[in-house]
Amino acid sequence: MRRNVAHDTVTADQMQQALSSRLSHTYEPPGTLRDGGTPRHDNDSSDIHGIRIAPTHEELLCPLPPYLPVFLPAAPHHLPESSMQRHLDIQFRLLREEMM
Repeated sequence: MRRNVAHDTVTADQMQQALSSRLSHTYEPPGTLRDGGTPRHDNDSSDIHGIRIAPTHEELLCPLPPYLPVFLPAAPHHLPESSMQRHLDIQFRLLREEMM
C-alpha cells in the first residue's frame, strides 16, 4: 500500500537563490583579500596584472585550491558586477587554469 506524497515544486527563482547562497558561503577571494590577508602562494593576486601567466613553483605545490571565479552574474566576485574589469578577470583566470 502506497501513500500519496505531496511533492513541493521548486521554482527557478528559488533554485537561483539556493545557488547564489551556496556560492556566497564557499567564496574565498584572491590574494590579500582573503581572510587574514594572506595570499595562497606567491602568484596569488587580486589584480590580474600582478599574476604571472606561467605558474610558479610555489603555486604548483600549493595545497590550497586556486581562486577560480564563477562566470554567473549573481556569483560573488571582488570586482563590480557588469564591469569590463570583472569580465577580463574571470576570462584571464579561467583561461590560465585551462593552460595549467
